[in-house]
Amino acid sequence: MIRRFGLKRAADKRCQEFATSAPGPPRVCVLLARRSLREGMSMSYVDVAIPAIAGLLALAWPQMFLRKPAEEHKVRRIRLFGLLFLAIAAAYLAMRLAGV
Repeated sequence: MIRRFGLKRAADKRCQEFATSAPGPPRVCVLLARRSLREGMSMSYVDVAIPAIAGLLALAWPQMFLRKPAEEHKVRRIRLFGLLFLAIAAAYLAMRLAGV
């Protein structure tokens, strides 16, 4: 029995013939196993916090991401990326609260 991706593929009738095959292009049963794993995954609040923290740091201290002395247009660009990260974090939070 081969355990890969947390599934017992050798026990599955569709995958028995592929369980001992040599490495090659992805088989249909492997793609089905990966899809079933993705369906069971959900986002955590850590996934929301990562872009939120990066966005807040980029807005509050953009010089942290640049060498000194920083040019003004580069500082503005870093702040713009900070706003983008905060928008992504807000979208992640909405998805998390909606249960997607």
